Amino acid sequence: VEAAITNVISPDDRVLVVRGGKFGERMGKIAERYGALVTNLDLEAGRAAEPQQVADLLSRRPFKALLFVQNETSTGVTQNVATLAKIAGDYRCITIVDCVSGMAGIPVKTDEWGLDVVVAGSQKAFMLPPGLSLVSMSARAWELAESCRTPRFYFDLVAARNSLAKGQTPYTPAVPLIQGVDASLQLIEAEGLDNV
Repeated sequence: VEAAITNVISPDDRVLVVRGGKFGERMGKIAERYGALVTNLDLEAGRAAEPQQVADLLSRRPFKALLFVQNETSTGVTQNVATLAKIAGDYRCITIVDCVSGMAGIPVKTDEWGLDVVVAGSQKAFMLPPGLSLVSMSARAWELAESCRTPRFYFDLVAARNSLAKGQTPYTPAVPLIQGVDASLQLIEAEGLDNV
């Protein structure tokens, strides 16, 4: 999640954070730590964001990004990702979506829903130990990453993309976890995502 934020959000960029639990709160703290101007939409525990609430806040001033958690494990609430992404698109702001506990267990249609930055982790529905992050970036997000002013080194996704073009990683990879994701995806595909 920190990599997602630091690669597309520069200091003084205005972001809207849906805070529906501990992980939404953490997204806001990370953005603040790197100098973003954060507006929080605080939700009652156990409640998903009302689309109109999000639209109302986005209509008040230009925001660079909408940050939210797909499945907030601290409260058990799943956001309507497709609807929130559409609203963000209507206001020309990107989405940064924490799908750590949802991906491979709840549908995430990254391209179909127009999601810009999506983050998942190995330790939840992928059935693996923690330690591997999976990040998806839209073309629009890659453009932002090229000009982003936020300092980063190990979390530099442009460096990761450049290494990937050579079939490598920029730094030592977690090879056993990468092999584990391959095995996990084969199991999920064999069983079918709906059955999983």
